[in-house]
Amino acid sequence: MAEDMRIGASPAPAPAPQVDGPTWWFIVLSLCAVVVASGFSGLKSGVGGMFYQAGQGFAMMGLMAAALHMVLKRTRVGSKPWLGFFLLYAAWLVASGVAVERELQQARLMRSEFSEMLDVAQKSLAASGPIDTSALARPSKAKGDLATWEMLVKGMAKRGLDLRQEYEAELTRVGLGRLLDGRRIKQDKSMAETRAIVNEVRRLATNYRHKNLAVFDELSLQIDAAPINDEYRRGLRVGAERGVQTGREFAMRSWDLEQQLIEMLSEIAEMLGASRARWQMQGENFVFARKSDLDEFNLKMANFDRLSQLQLAATETRMREVREKLDKLP
Repeated sequence: MAEDMRIGASPAPAPAPQVDGPTWWFIVLSLCAVVVASGFSGLKSGVGGMFYQAGQGFAMMGLMAAALHMVLKRTRVGSKPWLGFFLLYAAWLVASGVAVERELQQARLMRSEFSEMLDVAQKSLAASGPIDTSALARPSKAKGDLATWEMLVKGMAKRGLDLRQEYEAELTRVGLGRLLDGRRIKQDKSMAETRAIVNEVRRLATNYRHKNLAVFDELSLQIDAAPINDEYRRGLRVGAERGVQTGREFAMRSWDLEQQLIEMLSEIAEMLGASRARWQMQGENFVFARKSDLDEFNLKMANFDRLSQLQLAATETRMREVREKLDKLP
């Protein structure tokens, strides 16, 4: 009977795996060293700041600790899951701190470059001739994804300023500066030359308006093609969409004012042509024989000046808003 009982007895449970202390510590600390090294080597991104990194790391290191536990728990090495998690998470926080500080240093360099970019744009407002935009093509002092983003923004700014200078050079070429030349208008009996100049100026404004707005559309395509981290790319897309929308709206308002200015110049030229027999030139000034003609001329010139000031004020406001946002960066 005792023999039968031995035959039918359940097998004894397998002994629990014994934790080999040195081996477990070697595995976990090696993983921790790899995580920390990713921060110092630049492989790890600091995007989002420490709070974002801490939350992301809690999930990622939790998964890594759980995977390590599943692998080791059935081996002679065994597992210490909670201790492994806390060690890995601590390593992640150290790596994140290093990566975030590196991102902040690169952001400060980028902010300095953007400030210089705004200085160039500010000079373009007061410049009476071409300005040098080569500083906007200079390689970034920052590194990594921030450097790529900086070069994209500076490239867009350079393209916009270069287009503006091309446009102004084309206006000079087609004779905008001679449009209100009284001596020319006196000789242009049929107003054919005057109207040809106005039509060329209208064509240029429409053409360069389209070119200017296309610069904003190109930015999204450049972000998609840029050699940057996918996580960083997603953040840039969100930020760029807001910035591009604001930039496009400002550009459209500015070009609306530009085209209104052109129409106002056309009205002034037509008024001078219709009344050419009732005014004379004294130096660079128009002297009208009739007060009604003088009043009409002054009113149109005042409207032209008002539109010019609106355009300038809008540009200065936009630059001030951009600089204020730049100053708020870390």
